[in-house]
Amino acid sequence: MSEEKARLDLPLPPGYAALAAFNRDEFRGMARRREQPYAFAREMNALFVTAAEFFQAARHYPIVFSRDGRTGGFVPVIVTGLEERRNLFVDDDGRWKPERYVPAYARRWPFFSVQIREEPDRSLVCVDPAGLEPGEPAFIDANGKPTAAWQDAERLINDMEGARRQSMAMMEQLARLELLEPFEAHGVERSGGSLRLSNMHRVSEAKLNRLADKQIKALMTKGMLSRIYAHLMSLENFQQLLDLRIARKTNEAEN
Repeated sequence: MSEEKARLDLPLPPGYAALAAFNRDEFRGMARRREQPYAFAREMNALFVTAAEFFQAARHYPIVFSRDGRTGGFVPVIVTGLEERRNLFVDDDGRWKPERYVPAYARRWPFFSVQIREEPDRSLVCVDPAGLEPGEPAFIDANGKPTAAWQDAERLINDMEGARRQSMAMMEQLARLELLEPFEAHGVERSGGSLRLSNMHRVSEAKLNRLADKQIKALMTKGMLSRIYAHLMSLENFQQLLDLRIARKTNEAEN
């Protein structure tokens, strides 16, 4: 019996080929690339997700916690594949699987908000040039003025930045309470092979149940407790990932 072993891979920032400051003069007349809109995430078996998205994301993906390569702290992510470099929710045409929640991280691409080191409260909007092409609706018009398309994109960027800070506060609290524990996901295929995905952490139910009443109340007051339970319930979605992988392998074999 064979076993395929993979680790959760999280390059930073995942999926981006390059980053450039979003300069209105340089990128005037440019619109979001229409062809293969989510192809950048095709080889990502995990994507960042904010705490604000937990309830929607938990319906379709396992939500786990992984180490941030820059800070050493934890970040919440959705698991999108059981193998390295394979996202089961993005097809060969770069489209996201229908009727599945598309995380804000994917919807925000090709833009990315970079914190300014000297001014932690400020951030710089950057863009992956590969995600832009001349066309409509352009983000910046011929006169160098922002359009309605840019206002929508900027709103999502700002919302994600606020949600990122909220997520950081939640992760710091979970770490402070020592609630996180490492775990691996295992799956067995009908062919007899098995898979093992590592480099993940989850909330320990045993440790959660041992918290003092005042600690539980604090988590509840801050809106964290409900998100913890959403995370725990989402772990059942690993079976969906295995089913999707089997269906994809079957389809590839037939074609």
